[in-house]
Amino acid sequence: MPFLHPAIAWSALGLAAIPIIIHLLNRRRLRRLDWAAMEFLLAALKRTRRRVRIEQLILLLVRILLMILLALFIARPMLSDTQFSWLASALKKEEKIFILDDSLSLARRHTDGTIFDRGAEAVATELNRLGRRRAGDIVSIVRTSRSDVPPPGIFINQNSAAELGQTVKSYRTTSTRMDLGATLDAIAEQQASTATSGPQHPRSISIVTDLRSVDWTDGAGGPSASIAGALTRLTGGDENPARILVFDVGTDDTTNIALSEIELDGGRPTVGLPTQVRVKVRNHGREPVTGLRVQMTFGPVGPEKGAVEGVSGTVLAPGIERVAGGETLIASIPCTFRSPGQYWARVEVSGSRDPLPEDNQLWFVIDVVDATEVLLVSGEPSSEPWEGETDFLVASLDPDGESSEGISPIVVTEDNTPDEGLERYLAVFLANVHSVPERFRRRLGRYVREGGSLVIFLGDQVDAAEYRRQFGKGEGPPDDSHPWRDMLPADLEELVGGDLTNVGMAPSYEHEYFRLFRPSGARSLLEQVSFTRYWKLAPHDSTRILATFSDGEDSPAIVERAVGDGRVVMFATTADDEWNDWPPLGTLPIVLRIMLESFAHGRDNLEGHLAGQPLELPVDVSKFRLEARFRAPDYPQTPEGSLRATPAPAAGEEQGGEFRFALRRQDTLSDGLLRLAYAPRGGGDASWRAVAIHADPEESDLTRLTPSALEELYPDADLRVIRDAKSFTETGRGQFEIADLLLGIFALLLFIEGILACWFAHHKRAGGGRMASPETVPTISRDSSVPKGTAEGVA
Repeated sequence: MPFLHPAIAWSALGLAAIPIIIHLLNRRRLRRLDWAAMEFLLAALKRTRRRVRIEQLILLLVRILLMILLALFIARPMLSDTQFSWLASALKKEEKIFILDDSLSLARRHTDGTIFDRGAEAVATELNRLGRRRAGDIVSIVRTSRSDVPPPGIFINQNSAAELGQTVKSYRTTSTRMDLGATLDAIAEQQASTATSGPQHPRSISIVTDLRSVDWTDGAGGPSASIAGALTRLTGGDENPARILVFDVGTDDTTNIALSEIELDGGRPTVGLPTQVRVKVRNHGREPVTGLRVQMTFGPVGPEKGAVEGVSGTVLAPGIERVAGGETLIASIPCTFRSPGQYWARVEVSGSRDPLPEDNQLWFVIDVVDATEVLLVSGEPSSEPWEGETDFLVASLDPDGESSEGISPIVVTEDNTPDEGLERYLAVFLANVHSVPERFRRRLGRYVREGGSLVIFLGDQVDAAEYRRQFGKGEGPPDDSHPWRDMLPADLEELVGGDLTNVGMAPSYEHEYFRLFRPSGARSLLEQVSFTRYWKLAPHDSTRILATFSDGEDSPAIVERAVGDGRVVMFATTADDEWNDWPPLGTLPIVLRIMLESFAHGRDNLEGHLAGQPLELPVDVSKFRLEARFRAPDYPQTPEGSLRATPAPAAGEEQGGEFRFALRRQDTLSDGLLRLAYAPRGGGDASWRAVAIHADPEESDLTRLTPSALEELYPDADLRVIRDAKSFTETGRGQFEIADLLLGIFALLLFIEGILACWFAHHKRAGGGRMASPETVPTISRDSSVPKGTAEGVA
């Protein structure tokens, strides 16, 4: 028999010895002396000796049992409900936890509704049965989309069971993905926090899910580390292991057509220029599907959610004749936007009888601009033509100055950097910049790590020590408060060259920036560039060298490094013609345009934000108030809410500082558009912005596990898989406490011991006569000659 406190259980032996010791001490032997006056009393005692011994033994046994019960009650013994099922069914209360997988895949249709409805109905039926038969059990309902804080359990009875059953049947699936490891971990944490607060009831955890492979494995077919760790915490203990039951409500049919990804061809759309929207259509089933149609509906972002009056147009992609089982095709949708602004768009696929239509659409948001903006930070501005550090860059990116090429360069100085976020810019150029203000450096670090591109041109204003301090890794690794750390692709060693220096450049023609010049006739256009001064660079291990100088040492001329989801390109020379003659030549604009196209392709993925994940949105507090309204994707089912911006980690003051609106997981459970109304500081109409929320593409993969495969993945967890709702059990397999029973027995025995002690102490005379009167009892006078020891012995 296991105990919650084994050491105390052993003390029961010592406590049981106390009544025995007292009994033996009371039976100590005295000297016997004959005394004639006591002969008749001795005769009476001999007649009642057997009865007295029996009474003493009864009291001794009762008192021993009292001591043992007291020690066992403190030690809290546990019994197995498989070996003591008769006692478990009569006495024990169970803690039953039902985990409802409400992820997108559970919305799959079948003849009686969705498979989630089937699971919810089975749970509601089990709750009603528990309410009728086992009043007092503790029941918890945990939905995987809201598992971060499991709800407290409630004591079940007929009324609460009926109410809770109706609540369960009202639940609906979300667009989230089940994170079973996190859900079980949250339950284990909650159980650990309440383990010492009262009696430990056996736990039965029932997981209602469709048993998809991606939910239970690590993505490569092996066990999930998070699930394995959580199962060990719940079932691996000896004190009160939980029983895990998996109710499989899924179906072996994996037929499903889904939209998995959307990309824009050429980056951010520009007004008047054609844009191609590429959509990936995947057939997750085994059989081919024919006659699919893909269309896109779009309109300007506003307070409505796809209202008819907000639709700008509908565009069709060429029809898809056939998609084989397991195949992915790309549908291309051409569209042209006539005005700038933020647009919502919804892509849908139709033409097949799909049992899971919820993944047949994808929402995304497009920022359409008059021209793609590029931020140029000049470290040496000048009012004289071609004397400024960024003059040649501006001419290369926008030759006619009217953004007719779709590129709009925005020039600022290092002391006048923008206060708003940098997401609007395709790239940021630092041209001979001495230092960067910390506020802008923080935005720049986040911009790059979230997928932006930074191009650095060096020069005589650059201080190597300052660059190491601002962008190096000497002060520690990057974090949320210091995202600018470790951004340099190379360390700056020394400035070399002079007026008499004349070195050329040898690019890597296999790289996409220089692939156009790979033919032998075009190489001379780059090889004729001459450099007089440059910085010696020491590339990092993860840096790629794109070009070298012909200085005999193959010193790096252009290097590139991936930083987070973005990249940083560094030129060892200047962006003007002070140290080289490249800017006036026609090859620099070509290289820069190819580079920007590459940057655009790196940012053309429109995945949006995953459903069921917290979300932070930046706000420019110099233009907008700290308060905003928001509408969840399922508005008006979810009422409009309000937000208040809070400072980002290590942000500055309110005015011009970096503030963000934080949304909870509960606000992003459905796919669609999450809309925010920013209130301008000067008053006026709200500015509406939107964020696209979509489901994880892996929710569309309905490949399942077999019960035997699940057992092989987690052999130590003793998982039981059932498919029949009638197999839900009312008691969990495991152990249960009997402390309450022991306490009741202890109280009963204590009462019996008191009754027996009073009864046995009141002895009647043999034969039922009157008690002896004081006159008939012999006495001992003070001057008696009987030795003192005799009187003490009799007494």
